[in-house]
Amino acid sequence: MLRAPSVSPGDQAGDYSIRYVLPDAHLPRSHLLVVPTRGALELVAEQAGAEPEALVYAPDDLEVVREHFKRLNEVTRALLWQYPSMSAEYNDALRLIDEQAGNRYLVLDGLAENTVPREIFLQRAQALQRKRPELARLIEGLIRNHDARASALERMLGTHDFYMVCPTSAIERLVRSGEYAKDDWLALLGGEPETVEQRKLHLRHVAALVTGFERFHLALADPPPSAELFNIYWAVKYADDARSLMLEKWVGDARGRVDTLVELDIEVRHPDVVDAFLAYFQEIWSRLKPEETQPDSVARRIQSAIDQLGA
Repeated sequence: MLRAPSVSPGDQAGDYSIRYVLPDAHLPRSHLLVVPTRGALELVAEQAGAEPEALVYAPDDLEVVREHFKRLNEVTRALLWQYPSMSAEYNDALRLIDEQAGNRYLVLDGLAENTVPREIFLQRAQALQRKRPELARLIEGLIRNHDARASALERMLGTHDFYMVCPTSAIERLVRSGEYAKDDWLALLGGEPETVEQRKLHLRHVAALVTGFERFHLALADPPPSAELFNIYWAVKYADDARSLMLEKWVGDARGRVDTLVELDIEVRHPDVVDAFLAYFQEIWSRLKPEETQPDSVARRIQSAIDQLGA
């Protein structure tokens, strides 16, 4: 569900869903035109509480409107879901998807959270709990989800592929500041970055994944193969019976101010869209140089980063 801007003075913003028509649906194109008035938006909204009686003022039209929107919902599906920014709901969605067996294709601005060793995540999370006890419930959920996602990754590497592309600068940033990704939830909630010892352990763990699992593929792109590549974090996630595209992008706030950035978290399940992003990922991977993708080369570069942290 997305927030829709008001369409006229006095109207409140409404929730509406962007939908697509099912391939085998039979519906005249004229029936798919919905004028975005406040009433129409609320009627289309899957979670809207409004009743048609409150929005249609001509009684003779009421049944026509009811039947029209009923039919629209039958032959369409939601194209995407927008989650509240950096919310427990979104973190739960990431866990549920990662627990489903299937191949993964990620484009990141850093290392994926499920590559963080459990002991490091737990240490940082517990320190944040002591610092911000009012967030205890949220942090406990983050700990549970991280443990589940890390376990799922290790379990699935025996049967499914995990591809991840991130810039070399992300490894350099981790070495320099302890920030493994821009959307590190613990850091964004006020937690401390990884300590020097934690950075070493994290990088050794990633190197062990690269060299120890044939199905774990990490590319360190230097420089990124395309200018737009790391402006949006996205992940194509295939499961045995479903597929999803997770999109994250930092954007301006509700008033468009870029000095107050918020994370836009979106999930897309339309198979054609997901498959298109997979094809794009495969194109990106094909353009990478061998030294950016070959396990021995990647492991040496990670070891070089560890050496920078000292003995």
